[in-house]
Amino acid sequence: MHGVTQVLIPVLPKNSVIMMDNGTFHKKQSIQQVIIDAGHMVEYLPTYSPDLNPIEHKWAQAKCKKERWDATQIFCSHSIWCNQN
Repeated sequence: MHGVTQVLIPVLPKNSVIMMDNGTFHKKQSIQQVIIDAGHMVEYLPTYSPDLNPIEHKWAQAKCKKERWDATQIFCSHSIWCNQN
């Protein structure tokens, strides 16, 4: 709650909409009430859907390759951060 009241609320523009995920902490009535009392709105993201998350598709590809490749090959095949030898 301290983060909401002391950090978030003071820096928000008037009438802000705060988007939150469905974490248990975010669903607490006290958190919602503090935000509403400060003149803002709370909206929640839809329930997590792995089909809509691009990283989940990459993990599926990695799982298919894990039998043939070691971890370095899997993660460096699509990464600019790995050194090229």
